[in-house]
Parts: sequence; C-alpha cells; structure tokens
Amino acid sequence: MSKRKSRVKVTHNPLGMKIKSTCCRKTPRCVGCPVVYTRLLKSGALESDDADLPRRLKEARRK
Repeated sequence: MSKRKSRVKVTHNPLGMKIKSTCCRKTPRCVGCPVVYTRLLKSGALESDDADLPRRLKEARRK
C-alpha cells in the first residue's frame, strides 16, 4: 500500500492544528489527518468559535 500525498491545501488553520501530509486511514482518524481537516471545513466548524467544536471534531474523526 503506497502513501499518496494529500490533495488538501491548508490555507486557513484557525485552531493551529498540525496537519499531516498523508492520511494513515486508521479508524478513528487522527486529529491531524487532512481528511478530518477537510470534513471540519465542509461542516463550517472552523469558521465559528462555538461550543460544538469538540462534538464536530468527534463526528469528523468517526465517519
């Protein structure tokens, strides 16, 4: 199994998360996974500073 580079280009990182360059595809996905970052972007969790962020992070890792 070869590791592919992520297609995610991190341009906005308000949480200061360290985003990895590749995804390890484990379940649940790690917090620094580019897939988790993309899911958080699509859900709009990074745009608002709300109390739902831990719940949304958990959902993004679980899918």
